[in-house]
Amino acid sequence: MKVYLKNRTGGVSYKGKNRFFYSIVSLMVLVMIFLGGCKKEEPEPSLSLSTNSLEFEFSGGQKTVEITSNTEWTISGDASSWLTFTPTSGSNNGNFMVTVIANETVSKRTATITARGGGLTQSVEVSQEGGPPVLRVSEKSLTLSSGGETKSFTVESNIKWTVSKSVSDWLTISPTAGQNNGTVTVKAVANPFYYERMATVGVTGENNKIERIEVKQLREELDLDISEGTGSNNHFYFEYQGGQHTFHIKVPKPPINWTIEKNSSAASWITISPTSGTNDAIITVVASRNTSSSREGSFTVKGGNILQKMTVEQEDGRGSVAFWTSVDFRCGSITVTLSGQGSRTIDGFYYSGSPSCGDQYTATFNNILRGTYTYTATCSGGRSWSGTVIVNNNCVRVRLS
Repeated sequence: MKVYLKNRTGGVSYKGKNRFFYSIVSLMVLVMIFLGGCKKEEPEPSLSLSTNSLEFEFSGGQKTVEITSNTEWTISGDASSWLTFTPTSGSNNGNFMVTVIANETVSKRTATITARGGGLTQSVEVSQEGGPPVLRVSEKSLTLSSGGETKSFTVESNIKWTVSKSVSDWLTISPTAGQNNGTVTVKAVANPFYYERMATVGVTGENNKIERIEVKQLREELDLDISEGTGSNNHFYFEYQGGQHTFHIKVPKPPINWTIEKNSSAASWITISPTSGTNDAIITVVASRNTSSSREGSFTVKGGNILQKMTVEQEDGRGSVAFWTSVDFRCGSITVTLSGQGSRTIDGFYYSGSPSCGDQYTATFNNILRGTYTYTATCSGGRSWSGTVIVNNNCVRVRLS
């Protein structure tokens, strides 16, 4: 079916269907353009910080930085040893906290914290002032032995420092300079004198503060070196026969006078030579034979301020011997004669066990010099005995059988 439309002039147009279609399409295009023009635009990313610098005192502390943003962001920094921050990421508005530890140096230090988000970058410059100068030493005094010794002390500091000493001939120090914390070694050679000697070690900081350490070295002692004998270094032991021991006296430099004095208990049986001098010497100590019970004595070595006591001990010089029998020989009492010691009588016997010196039914010779003796024994029935016996400092028992 064909449609005829009149135009303005009253004429008739055909193909009206195609014209209608084009009109609809044009209308739709206009609507789309209109709608596209009304679409909402996305905002541009934004990132800003509440400050671009933070300043801290040397003691450290915490501060907060506010973030104004409409996007995701991250935080990074370049001073992790003394500065930390949290959190390290977030989105939109927020904040992060900056924590700074104490500055133990005297130098000012700085770092940069950077916030990044949406292609934008913002920075905070962090600075911390230096701390006050510190200079401390672990020791105020050192005592070194007379033979030479090495000791050390520590320096606690945050500045440069140097080390000096008041003497040069017997004390060395190492190192002689340093920075911040360190250890200083002090070494002394042997002290050849019999008096103590002193020195001062000074640690000076670049701020002119000085810490002083007083060094004392002990004096050389009068050295008693026991080179022969028994017992400890101040004790000599002699057997009953007597004999001799020696010891050395080593004298420090310069020489000093020394003497040896015996006490009254050693005066009669101990001989010492020499008993005085000024240089090194070998001393001989002689003990005579002991003819009595055990004895002790002493002597003293004196030199400068030194007093060294030496003790001397000697074993018992006498002993006992007891003669006895375990059989009844039916010959009456038995007379025992010991060479040089007279006679004793046995008036009974022991049918079991054995006696000690001085017991009943023994012929006991007490407190006789140690040595070898001969003996004879007889009874009225004509029976006899003879022999030798060695007497020591114990009870010696001889059974007649």
